[in-house]
Amino acid sequence: MKLVTTTICALALALTATSARADIALSPSVGSCGDPLCLVVTGTNPSTAAINAFITSTYGVDELYKQNAGGGEEGEFAGDYTTTFNSSSDPSGGSIVWNGPGSGFINSNRVYVLVKDGNHTPAWYLFNISGWDGQEKITLSDFWPAGGSISHVSIYGTPDGGSVVMLLGGALVCLETLRRKFRA
Repeated sequence: MKLVTTTICALALALTATSARADIALSPSVGSCGDPLCLVVTGTNPSTAAINAFITSTYGVDELYKQNAGGGEEGEFAGDYTTTFNSSSDPSGGSIVWNGPGSGFINSNRVYVLVKDGNHTPAWYLFNISGWDGQEKITLSDFWPAGGSISHVSIYGTPDGGSVVMLLGGALVCLETLRRKFRA
């Protein structure tokens, strides 16, 4: 029984550890799906309401974070991320960075990033970044370099971090159980 408890606890602790992976780089040249990181779809309708309705109904995710190029964050995770565009007047790229410990972070099995211009074709790009841990930097580059600019970026996902909370809770219970057994 002791071996089973120890094994389960070790597994729970291993699953709660964040594995470091390279930053995510998104550009129009990212390949189509087949990989966890891919360009899912582009669109020509520049209406933000229509884009949100399409993404929500097609992929079953909600907009959790949005940053406009001219300023202003929105969504459940506004304040937990910082988006910096490479130019304030004509951004063709930039980065999204998690603000660090003490901040919430997006933890979802299905995560998508939208990069929108609206004045060019395509008007927007949607990328599947499922598997992203919510903390690695997302770098954007080469969007509409011949005269367009990013108007905003959004991150979509399911706002439940329940699996992480359960794993962390399980790991803490296991640590306490092990502490008590080793004391005895």
